[in-house]
Amino acid sequence: MKKPALRGLCAALLCAVLAGCAPADQPLFTPSPSGAPAQGQGETAEASAQPEQPFSLTLCLGDQAPKSLDPNLSAGLDSHSYLLHLYEGLYRYDEEGKVRPGVALDSQVSQDGLTWTIRLREDACWTDGRPVRAEDFVDSLRRLADPETGALYGYDMALYFENGEAVALGELPPEALGVTALSDTELELRLSQPCAFLEEVLAHPCLVPLREDQPLDGSCTCGPYRLKEMDEDALVLERNPSYTGEASALAEELRFVFGREAAMVGLSSGQVDFVLERQAAEDAEGVVNASCPRTGSRVLVFQQQGPLGDEALRRALYLTVDQEKAAQSLADGSLAAKALVGPGVLAPDGTDFYSEGGAYILGSAQERRAQAEALLAQARLPEEPLRLLVYGDEKILRLATGIAEDWQAALKVEVQLETPGFMAFFDEYFAGNFDVALWSSVPDFASPLLLLQDFETDGYANCLGFSNAAFDGLVEQARPLGMASLEGRQAMHQAEELLLEESAVCPLTHYATLYAKREALQGETILHSGLVLFGGARPPWPGRRPRKGKGPARRLRAIVRGAAFPDAFRRPEKKGAKRPAVPPSRAAFPPPRGKGRKAPFFNAEGALRDCAAARRVV
Repeated sequence: MKKPALRGLCAALLCAVLAGCAPADQPLFTPSPSGAPAQGQGETAEASAQPEQPFSLTLCLGDQAPKSLDPNLSAGLDSHSYLLHLYEGLYRYDEEGKVRPGVALDSQVSQDGLTWTIRLREDACWTDGRPVRAEDFVDSLRRLADPETGALYGYDMALYFENGEAVALGELPPEALGVTALSDTELELRLSQPCAFLEEVLAHPCLVPLREDQPLDGSCTCGPYRLKEMDEDALVLERNPSYTGEASALAEELRFVFGREAAMVGLSSGQVDFVLERQAAEDAEGVVNASCPRTGSRVLVFQQQGPLGDEALRRALYLTVDQEKAAQSLADGSLAAKALVGPGVLAPDGTDFYSEGGAYILGSAQERRAQAEALLAQARLPEEPLRLLVYGDEKILRLATGIAEDWQAALKVEVQLETPGFMAFFDEYFAGNFDVALWSSVPDFASPLLLLQDFETDGYANCLGFSNAAFDGLVEQARPLGMASLEGRQAMHQAEELLLEESAVCPLTHYATLYAKREALQGETILHSGLVLFGGARPPWPGRRPRKGKGPARRLRAIVRGAAFPDAFRRPEKKGAKRPAVPPSRAAFPPPRGKGRKAPFFNAEGALRDCAAARRVV
């Protein structure tokens, strides 16, 4: 059976166009030196104290309301971030990005690593007071894996469990999946193979428990927050009084407004606290920009047959690629890659995988190009243009065009760009109809294994004819050990080096999570997968009270339409005061500072200095 690889990569790419793995104590990032104290275990009483005044936060993670709050059917960073506040799975993320027990009380793992027996907390309950039962997890996992559900992550997640692939393909009924409720508070999971990062897999928002007797619209949940209201303007969550777990819920209310451009206006005026995937003008008052490394890489993959069966030619193409130029071309905060696995993926002892292994792409672009030109004497140049298969938006096409032009200028190799539609791209890729392809690996979990195992002989993304017994053996050796073991990390480093030495894959850039926020906001958590948590976030100023009604979200949208202006954001001086019936004219106030200016992006050095995988600013 194929390994549990990134078979949902098509889904991940689709989510990116439309809009991480560790043991329980493994951090997915290290807080910024300027970050606020973590609020997890061992914090001081002063740091963990609830603010005397209740407060709310207004946040923006996406442009539209989620199509569904059904955890099994959700997709995208915004929807998954909402669900992490509404539900609690067997495991959860704390404010430091570490995986902690959620509904799980403890677990026992068999000697072969294939059977997990998990006891549940007896005090875990739903918003209607009913206890969370093991059968709720069984129902959720079976429904997720059932192909009739049509879950975007169904196939991916099913692969971790016994009979998962057969269930996901409809060859076996959902009841055959390796999950069993031994009692109301005891759950058995049987795996298809050992998984060193299973606890993080079980923290994924699509694996939370579900109730068959309740609608799957967020009205009955078990997390630190519950749904208050949702319309086309905003999703509003309020603290869940029935929650008995350890996750923080400092804000009395989280108001997620939709529409990033409108939210950026509110950010400048102080009425919005956080906007994901946007950057403010550098002189915007009271606003800071941040950029955090995210698990995932853009790479070029080279066919091992046909014209690129010539090793010297393949290596020359590899050496000619300029990663710094690629990152600048994208202009989206991406980091220039020096290895397949980027910075910020940490072992339990805090060791950064990238720093431990070092860079594999060495020397300047000019030095590497000189090496490539020297290889031309040994290479057999292709008689026909090389086919470079690409799918993406304008910036991706710009990136691919720049690479093709560099190959033409330095090596006299002609390249033909092939840009089919979304599904046609994957049809061509998996059929191997390309010489070179621009491929993206965007795992949900921060494990180097998820990037490496794609290129095993039977790996998901290995449609290039790459087969190396030593590489396969190293990946197999590392799989049960994971990041917690030095031996496991060394095996992954060796596998990474071998893959790049064979010029099967050429790293281009590493993904990054960009956001803008009020300068005084502190305590938000950006996970290495790009998901965002606000349970530990603190108010931007003392005594900020919850906002009532739907006004802020509606006024945000009105500003974009030109029907109202920033004066509409001003708080009434007295409780119960009303806004002016007639909005002031545009001449009554200046536009936001820096309007129309290009937002600055952080370079790799700045991003690594500011955060390993997340940014928490005091």
